[in-house]
Amino acid sequence: VSKIVIYRKLLIWRSVLVRLGHFFEQARSDADYATFANELRRHQVSYYIYFVSTGNMNFVMANDEVVSVKSARGLLRVRAEGSHCLTRAAVIRHFARAINFEQYCRDLASAGVFKWIVDLEEETRHYWSKDNTLLYKECLMPP
Repeated sequence: VSKIVIYRKLLIWRSVLVRLGHFFEQARSDADYATFANELRRHQVSYYIYFVSTGNMNFVMANDEVVSVKSARGLLRVRAEGSHCLTRAAVIRHFARAINFEQYCRDLASAGVFKWIVDLEEETRHYWSKDNTLLYKECLMPP
């Protein structure tokens, strides 16, 4: 493989990385999750993982390649024991727009949520504890 081909691939991935980060920031501020999900699908993202403690994200593409986006946000301490009730309450408050994204993440960390995974094909979001216990599952687009 030539250096030119490698360089071109790096430029393409860098462009994808910038766009994915932009889409996520826009969804965070506008709470427009339908547009965010559609943009991810358009860019061939199958699912993504959001790590609550760091704010980092892994986007898994249709070809199984992983694009990682690092966050500049400070670390959040995630409670050792996960709580279904606290997770559900944080989710309801956030999607009712009663709390902003930053508070949502703090509430999820307090509920013991280590990560959430959004599956764009199933249109579901799963919240997981540190010990990989499923704490809560929801549909992306409520009926």
